[in-house]
Amino acid sequence: MAKSYFRVNPNARRLLNRQLQEHTDSLAEKKANAAQQIAPVDTGDYQASIHAEPDPADKARTLVVAGTDHWPFVEARENVLGKALNI
Repeated sequence: MAKSYFRVNPNARRLLNRQLQEHTDSLAEKKANAAQQIAPVDTGDYQASIHAEPDPADKARTLVVAGTDHWPFVEARENVLGKALNI
């Protein structure tokens, strides 16, 4: 599964509050939407699989993921998630 993430400085984790987490989630959702807009569409599976999700291992991260069987090939060719970070 392809992943891009936003990480808050580890020293700031103690200070992480609900408002900051909501902001991080919102930013990741915007980047997921941007990735969906620029994703190549053949069957639409890859585009539809792009979404934001909380990282269960680290509260300071919200992941932007793509979860199809062929995501590595699409990412290698198109770098959709990487490009979406710069939009």
